[in-house]
Amino acid sequence: MANEYDFTIYPGSTFERTIIYKDVNGDPITTIDGAQMQIKTNATDAYADALLVLTGSSGIGITASEGKLSVVITDEQTATLAAGVAVYDLFVSLSDGSKRCLISGDVTIRQEVTEWQS
Repeated sequence: MANEYDFTIYPGSTFERTIIYKDVNGDPITTIDGAQMQIKTNATDAYADALLVLTGSSGIGITASEGKLSVVITDEQTATLAAGVAVYDLFVSLSDGSKRCLISGDVTIRQEVTEWQS
């Protein structure tokens, strides 16, 4: 079962998070060979278009020897997101062919409200 983790993205800003995938003993899982994260507007519609898709070759760095996933959503990518609440999940594939959902939750996309007055 995936852990739930909610986060906030500010459009036009880079978003970065590091996740360490560990077993029940606290040791890193070192057999990660792929990852995929999707942000969607709707959790109940599996066929809803994704607002953003990240993979192990685009947006998710994988350091398998440490069980580490480095998620980076660039400022250019976040700039395309409209304010609101979306949902996401992050899956990994392991060297044995299995796939696991590590984390999932809500993504609040929050516009900045202050306009600098000179």
